[in-house]
Amino acid sequence: MKAYFRAAVLAFAVVIAAASTAVAAKTFTIAPFEVNGSSAYKYLEKSVPDMFASRLFWQGNFEPAKKTGTTVKIAPTDQAAAAKALSNAGADYIIWGSVTVIGENCSIDTRVLDKAGKTWPISRESTVKKLIPDLRQISDAISAEVFNKPQGKTAQSRQPQQVERVNQMNPDLVRNETTSAEVYINPQFRYAGGSGDDSRLRSQTLNYPSLGMEICDATGNGKLEVFILEERRLHAYRFDADNKLQPLGVFELPATQYALSVRSMDVDFSGRNSIILNAKDSDEDFVTRILTFDGQNFKETARANGIYLNVVNMPPLYSPRLLGQRSDRPKLFKIGVQEAYVKNGKISLGAPLALPKGFNVFNFSCVPAGVDKADAAKYVRFDDGERLLVYSEKGARMSSTEDRYSGATQGIAVNAAMPGMGKDTVIQDEIYYIPMRILVTDLDGDGNHEVIVNKPISTAALIFGNYRSFPQSEIQSLQWDGIGLSLVWKTRRIKGSVTDYTIADPNGDGVSDLVVCVNTHPGALGAAARKTMVILYPLDLSKADPDTQPSISE
Repeated sequence: MKAYFRAAVLAFAVVIAAASTAVAAKTFTIAPFEVNGSSAYKYLEKSVPDMFASRLFWQGNFEPAKKTGTTVKIAPTDQAAAAKALSNAGADYIIWGSVTVIGENCSIDTRVLDKAGKTWPISRESTVKKLIPDLRQISDAISAEVFNKPQGKTAQSRQPQQVERVNQMNPDLVRNETTSAEVYINPQFRYAGGSGDDSRLRSQTLNYPSLGMEICDATGNGKLEVFILEERRLHAYRFDADNKLQPLGVFELPATQYALSVRSMDVDFSGRNSIILNAKDSDEDFVTRILTFDGQNFKETARANGIYLNVVNMPPLYSPRLLGQRSDRPKLFKIGVQEAYVKNGKISLGAPLALPKGFNVFNFSCVPAGVDKADAAKYVRFDDGERLLVYSEKGARMSSTEDRYSGATQGIAVNAAMPGMGKDTVIQDEIYYIPMRILVTDLDGDGNHEVIVNKPISTAALIFGNYRSFPQSEIQSLQWDGIGLSLVWKTRRIKGSVTDYTIADPNGDGVSDLVVCVNTHPGALGAAARKTMVILYPLDLSKADPDTQPSISE
């Protein structure tokens, strides 16, 4: 009996030891980096830490500290200040440093400090164009020297087996039909229906049609809120354990104003995202608001008339930048997209961006360079017919798609005679439709980014330019193949009209989802009966490096 008891105690001790080992992940926090140079590079204060956080993440070993309310908001000036910030954050390590930019050259000075007071200095001379690869090298050096992370993983080691598994991220994502695989009866056949109840999750229906959606942490508590835009209201929700949207609060526009788009960004480096709400009044004049949300109530912190705002991931780090463009009524835009800033309740515009002709604050996104040296960075934008155009980083037009995408539903009345705008405006019968987001992401972690867009499907829309109640839609992932954008995968047909989409984990289950906001389609004459639903497609990213969080940009 004693022998059995000793064996049981020993087994229990082994289990406890294993459990303690499993939860012994070290944590780190990253302070804002001090930026020395032109104010145009101020965004690096937060962009550099964001990139380090993604690259340093090593699941189960080294993860960001999650202690609520301990985000480091001020760049430490010395080691003593860093040690204090580390203590306040409750983490095991803190990373801080500075970036100095002089012309096209820059230097990166990085410091790592642990609780015992040991430091690891890592510095590198670089250029603005090489900032991303050099930051990756620094983060890899930190992982190896500080965290002792094995550096043997390569893109080759993450390649699929010889027999590729179709729909590897989600059964409702259909890969390019020209790719043969065992799952298909014939490689030219495409399945039309869903393949299982667990391949996508649906929220309850909401009794109003939506115009857009944004998912972010607006409260700073580490949980994501879902913001859904109605014609005159912005609704805040959070998913519960049953994947139902629980209402948190509502922001109402004045009766004379109509919502156009919603985006989010940490505009004040507070650790919580602000909501950027674009609207128009009855005279088609623009009104832009910056809102904060505390979990129950919205608060307007800034407002500007006659300025359009958007958030775009811009080079060299492809991190979120607040961009603006002045309106020019009764036309549309004044020429030139500019940096935008929010300070002391005011929205102001700064330096103009060097963008090719035809670009405006809403219609473009940036694609980072791929693994192949020949696959350089690019711009993608929507043209007047909602086709996707691809430009080189120097502004040379490279290709155009035959298919039309976006399918946005909300527009602005425009005077069609607009000198200087030419064919490069999305004008259909004097209506400019605010384009949907162009999502740029590297989901599979192979270093080559895909362009994710919405493709509306409607015969009537091909005849009537202002027909915007699409009965079906698809989300498509496209990738540059050296000649043009080719299909990588697409969702099965979505019954209804997609109004927005993104990649996030809104239900907090630890799995990244393709999140799609959809308006139901009760028929051409049933517009008043349209309702909203949010669909989650859980993504199996097991073929990507599990130690690196997905790189997502817009």
